[in-house]
Amino acid sequence: MRVVTGLEGDLLGSAAVTIGTFDGVHLAHTRAIRHLRQVSSANGWKAIVITFDKHPRCVLDPVRCPPLITTLDEKLAILDGLGVDVTWVMPFTPGLAGLSAGDFMRRVGSRVDIRHLLSGPDFALGHERGGDNAWLREYGGRNGFETEVMPLLEVGGVELHSSDIRRLLEVGDVAGAAALLGRPFRLQGPVEAGARIGRGLGFPTANVALPPGKLIPGDGIYASLVKLPGGEWPGALSIGRRPTFDGERLVVEVHILDFTDDIYGVEIAVDIIERLRGQERYERTEELARQIALDVEETRRLLAR
Repeated sequence: MRVVTGLEGDLLGSAAVTIGTFDGVHLAHTRAIRHLRQVSSANGWKAIVITFDKHPRCVLDPVRCPPLITTLDEKLAILDGLGVDVTWVMPFTPGLAGLSAGDFMRRVGSRVDIRHLLSGPDFALGHERGGDNAWLREYGGRNGFETEVMPLLEVGGVELHSSDIRRLLEVGDVAGAAALLGRPFRLQGPVEAGARIGRGLGFPTANVALPPGKLIPGDGIYASLVKLPGGEWPGALSIGRRPTFDGERLVVEVHILDFTDDIYGVEIAVDIIERLRGQERYERTEELARQIALDVEETRRLLAR
């Protein structure tokens, strides 16, 4: 997949196009993108996704800036796996937000020969959402492309939105979130030096440094799969403030089962499978060590399934 950035650049060719934030690239997004691929392949066009370098709400309403289900790098990797030909990452700025729907579409049309535009039923673009689907249908008719509205996806009779997944993750329901994402929720980042508390308890942990703005699930202990350059290992993940040690800083750390290599500075990905329990405070470290041993065995049992 080719990734292009900025607002100016070379021509990208004739394409079936979809535009959106696509945070999470969840089941509804993947369904739409696979359909986009079918349309583009049947007509000999490219499949182009236009997205943004940050969530638009973080520019338009910073107080309500949502934590990201997927970082930009994670989103690009998923889109690549879905067979997208080109992803155009636009910088979302107040200037871009202030463009009228017509000016925005002319900006897109300066690089892409749009032949088919796919959107959702509640889609709108441009200043004050002036370019809704009715407007786009009329604009497309005047500019030589067809428009298609993909119905919202319902899961269990409920329309699927990224906000639903955020709510599940914030309370630690990673299994429920995975059912809507179509894959486990992932935390990814380099391993950084920690306080070595886990090592002193007999369960060394890798502390994961996460990018700013990334959504972190609710505090708790989770069964996880840890992906390293050399393969995949089971892991018992802890998210919290180390209540036994009166910690204040939120720490994301994972004990990788049956693994002893030094991985400081190595980028790891943690796919979170199931929540085991909440964070608890123990009066003695020996009690905590016994509980961690139980968490490790429960992780092993769950992942063996």
